[in-house]
Amino acid sequence: MGMLAVLAALPGAALAASGERSTATGHASATVVEPIVLTHTDGAALRFGTIVSGESVSVAIDANGTARASVTGAQMPGSATTADQFHVTGGNERSFAIITSRGTVHSAANSIAFETQPSAPSAESKTGGGATFSVGGSMTLSGREPPGSYRGEYIATIAYD
Repeated sequence: MGMLAVLAALPGAALAASGERSTATGHASATVVEPIVLTHTDGAALRFGTIVSGESVSVAIDANGTARASVTGAQMPGSATTADQFHVTGGNERSFAIITSRGTVHSAANSIAFETQPSAPSAESKTGGGATFSVGGSMTLSGREPPGSYRGEYIATIAYD
């Protein structure tokens, strides 16, 4: 069997005689998914609780809402602590990254910086496209912060992996 006969027998081979053209068809594909959307859960907040002023103390709130303080008695008994909550909608069973920023709480001219920590660095949307995650955090007080109601914000960002 000659060389041309062998090449002609190969599937998809497009042969051309000297000086002629040969063409073949290529293939393409695309997958379109819903945009990923992050919403804050109504009424949720990262709450560090009620902290007694006058002592240097670090307070941490786990992503499940459990509080730890570096000084016993620094948090008032019955102090409400919670992790923050977010909801994600988008494509079914799609992986996404979670990033949260630092923040600052303020009372008049006074401020306290805090760090945040999402419940996981990434997650996957469930069938139906939904997912949730929580955010904990930590703050350190010097003991010189005046009493007051401190409030602030931070940024949560998600992106498909």
